[in-house]
Amino acid sequence: MKNLKERLTSNEIEAMIKTIKDKDASQFLKNSYTKVLERFNIDYKNENIDITKFPKKSVNTYDFNGYEYMSDINEKAGVSFLLTGEYKLVSKAIYEKDYGVWLFYNYLGRLNISLEDCQKWLKQAQKHFMDVMPIEINLVHTPKAKDGRSFALWYATKSKSNIERKMGYEKTINFSFNDTYYYQEIGMVANGDGDNDGWGELFRERKTNLLIPQFKGTSFHFNTLIHEFAHCLDFQKQLTNKIKNYEADKKTEKSITEKSNLEKEYSKLEKTLYGEEIEIDEVGVPITNHFEFFTDSLIEILRVCANGDIPLTQKFENDAINIQTTFSGVYGDLLLEQRERKRIAKKDINKTLDMDKGKRFTLNANLLPTVKEYIQKNANNEKLKTINNKDKLSLTDSLEFDNLIKAYLEEDFKAIMVGSPNEAKKLIEPLKNIVADSNRLINNHYDNIINNYEFGFEPKSELDFYLKNNCNLKDYNNYKTWKNCSLESLKEFSR
Repeated sequence: MKNLKERLTSNEIEAMIKTIKDKDASQFLKNSYTKVLERFNIDYKNENIDITKFPKKSVNTYDFNGYEYMSDINEKAGVSFLLTGEYKLVSKAIYEKDYGVWLFYNYLGRLNISLEDCQKWLKQAQKHFMDVMPIEINLVHTPKAKDGRSFALWYATKSKSNIERKMGYEKTINFSFNDTYYYQEIGMVANGDGDNDGWGELFRERKTNLLIPQFKGTSFHFNTLIHEFAHCLDFQKQLTNKIKNYEADKKTEKSITEKSNLEKEYSKLEKTLYGEEIEIDEVGVPITNHFEFFTDSLIEILRVCANGDIPLTQKFENDAINIQTTFSGVYGDLLLEQRERKRIAKKDINKTLDMDKGKRFTLNANLLPTVKEYIQKNANNEKLKTINNKDKLSLTDSLEFDNLIKAYLEEDFKAIMVGSPNEAKKLIEPLKNIVADSNRLINNHYDNIINNYEFGFEPKSELDFYLKNNCNLKDYNNYKTWKNCSLESLKEFSR
């Protein structure tokens, strides 16, 4: 503990105290920071506390993989404007129009926030732009979004009930024009949703591998929210301007015969990227793309954020710096220690359960009659000649079993595929289970060896010692490479 206290910095203590005093801060962090400060006898309640005796050490807010990624893609492309998670043309436009805004947008890239904070920020942002944003935006978590990407969509129709259904009947429609009803939605894909990691996943604190400032539960990339909000601002600004022009034309009794030339300029495909088929009215269809209207809206939002007119932006920034300061310091060390204790405890529980059930080195997969017959015919090991489901297999048993399965697939199963494809199809899933179980057995033996045979099965036979000497675990960084060595060594020994 003394060593840890000596490594405490004034920056870390200050960050913890700020969080404890912040009424909106994570209760988990408040409780956790309180325990840490009390553990080191630091009187955090004292308004005049002197922390100057502790060394200063600030954090590097750009110490994230996301910025390394950005640097790499810029170097490869021979440019300097690309941003992590942003479209190339958008990044270029921001860079050329307002370099300061580009830097700020880049700086915000490391922030990941909760759904609740997304909704709070959206409310603040829309309030700031209320003069040009009459349509209330609905924000939802969409884990199964098309292509696994967040989106902004808009929908206009003459059917009031369609809008009510989309909004939820508990909400009231706050805007319509000429009997046309409008709906706008932001669908956010969270970090970890779907098969592909989101851009936010690249911005993890180095020591703890946690996202910040939202480090627990589901989180969303803040810059993605800003991007989608820019689509909403772009659309609604165009709409309000079109309405003004329409009403001005109507007052001067100008002929309004042209329905929407914009519809001809932009394909149906583009519209479907953002929403459903639109019912065209006299006002016309706003353009939805990533060109000048959009980039101007995005720059405008970022300027407003930088100026403090959407205060939650600064709140997220400060929270992130405070959390990064503690996670990278002594508090992060304590988190890792706690994580390791839990891992060991869980491992011990699993070990006990495995030993009690006797499943760790037991063949669990059901052997197909054709596979069993092949093993009985070709096995060198007498035990394998009578192998059955639920039999315990030693390391050498498992290795020879794995080799026999591979040989069966290359020989007998290929013959079945050629002679009877339909029969082969029926065998594929059971064979997958057998292969998976074979890998599990070898992996468990590998884990057993690197943990000094804590699960039993210490080397006994001549072959066991041969494998131990020829495939030393310290020469391999994972079980797969070690397995390959063991399989080859088994063949050599058999000769």
